[in-house]
Amino acid sequence: MYAEAKIELDEIDQSVVDAINMVRARAYGVPAAETDKYPAVTTTNQSKLRTILRTERRMEFAFEGRRYTDIIRWRLAEKVLNLPNYGMLDPAELREKIVNKGLWFFPETPPIDENGIADFSIMFNKGLIKKITQRSFDKDRQYLWPIPAKDILINSNLTQNPNY
Repeated sequence: MYAEAKIELDEIDQSVVDAINMVRARAYGVPAAETDKYPAVTTTNQSKLRTILRTERRMEFAFEGRRYTDIIRWRLAEKVLNLPNYGMLDPAELREKIVNKGLWFFPETPPIDENGIADFSIMFNKGLIKKITQRSFDKDRQYLWPIPAKDILINSNLTQNPNY
């Protein structure tokens, strides 16, 4: 969070780079100073650091339930949550098309854009993954949640968020 705040304020110094590298070093199980043993960040370019940070958060917090709040905070939800949701093939089809003994069964590494958003459409078009569902996000309504009616009744200074 420190690195993200400093990047967005464009107050980038070595402490920002160090904060990101400490996370990366921990993931690789090495001391942060041993920058040759993990993909260390060296740039201080705001745009590049934003991309690195967003991609890093996507991977570092996988399965921890933080992605939704990140994409809401970054105002990327209309881009991310209007994409199809993809998943692995069913077991029989997975074994037939993908699995090689001794290798990981995920078919490819998807390209990731400047916001840390993966493009799974290439794998889908090759028949390597399946579409689970098509999501829908309304940017004019869903960045803010409705305020509970009882809270508005209790506090006359509150007004309902737009479109609720």
